[in-house]
Amino acid sequence: MVMQCTGCGAYRLAAMPGNVEPQPETVQVETIKVGVDVRIELKTGEIKKGEVSAVSGERVALKKVGNYGLEHEEYLWSDIQQIEVYKPAIFASFVTTAVGVFASYAALMIIALTQMGD
Repeated sequence: MVMQCTGCGAYRLAAMPGNVEPQPETVQVETIKVGVDVRIELKTGEIKKGEVSAVSGERVALKKVGNYGLEHEEYLWSDIQQIEVYKPAIFASFVTTAVGVFASYAALMIIALTQMGD
């Protein structure tokens, strides 16, 4: 049984290549790698979301499902104001899974009890 709690997570600031701005020790900076979901804020103010499909010293490539199937977009690091990596909440995932397991168990018990009555 696989479940996902929609909205049970958060975006966290990620480091861009060449970004040498010191971060406070209380800020955990994530690493950008292929396969992670990201949110990019361009210097124009536009927000882009997708899954990282490639990372290089000059750009990052995203893929996402669009109106015409799988779409690929590339953004230069110099055009990006900030990039954030999506991190699912571990506790919320655990609770969602536990509720799903309990519901399945309850359904099986009800079926078993109704079978015993026949």
